[in-house]
Amino acid sequence: MKTFRTMVGALGLIVPLALVATSAAAEDQLKVAMGQINNWENQSPTLG
Repeated sequence: MKTFRTMVGALGLIVPLALVATSAAAEDQLKVAMGQINNWENQSPTLG
């Protein structure tokens, strides 16, 4: 029974720490490089 309590106590400490680490990783920024509209590379569909 003492082992079960120890296991539950350990899970009670590990789960909140895992949730905090997950939310911190979600705050990362993502930068995407996109070309401007009407560059020469994009003119093929426009010119036919």
